[in-house]
Amino acid sequence: MMKTLLMLLVALGAWWLLRGLFRNRVSEDAPRKEEVPAPSNEASSQETMVACAYCQLHLPSSEAVWLGETAFCGQAHLSAYEADKAGR
Repeated sequence: MMKTLLMLLVALGAWWLLRGLFRNRVSEDAPRKEEVPAPSNEASSQETMVACAYCQLHLPSSEAVWLGETAFCGQAHLSAYEADKAGR
């Protein structure tokens, strides 16, 4: 029984190693299943990303809190920015 389990374990290990070796030999020209083509610029609705003036977090411009032309990631950072600016 132990010899059978050992042989099965050795066979599975060899199969796993061979599978890994041959997986990397796929032609680079052939498209892979995981790869998704990038959407064209015309068809996609891309949004401008802006950085928070307080913490430099990047977020979509529609989600930003604005003070003039300055973007913030939330009301708390807008308030903190104003407090820092007033304290100087």
